[in-house]
Amino acid sequence: MTPILAIPIILVLYKGTRPSRIMRAEIRAARQADKKSFKAQALSLFWQLDTIGLVLCVLGFGLFFVTITIANGPTSEWSDRKSIISVTACS
Repeated sequence: MTPILAIPIILVLYKGTRPSRIMRAEIRAARQADKKSFKAQALSLFWQLDTIGLVLCVLGFGLFFVTITIANGPTSEWSDRKSIISVTACS
């Protein structure tokens, strides 16, 4: 009984995931227009990924977590002057 009831759902999912004729034409046109030089593609990827923001975000998290790691060490405590300055300098 379950396979019979699943047939309409499978058909709707199959039809819904296929791109329409208009969408297929747009995809073909975009592929043909996408034939750029390597430099243009690299520059486009650089701006799409926001590489500068990504690097700054990773550096910020890294500085913050290194400070927390150092402050939780066996020889230092949160009340130390160095720990407090390190945390406030990162943020």
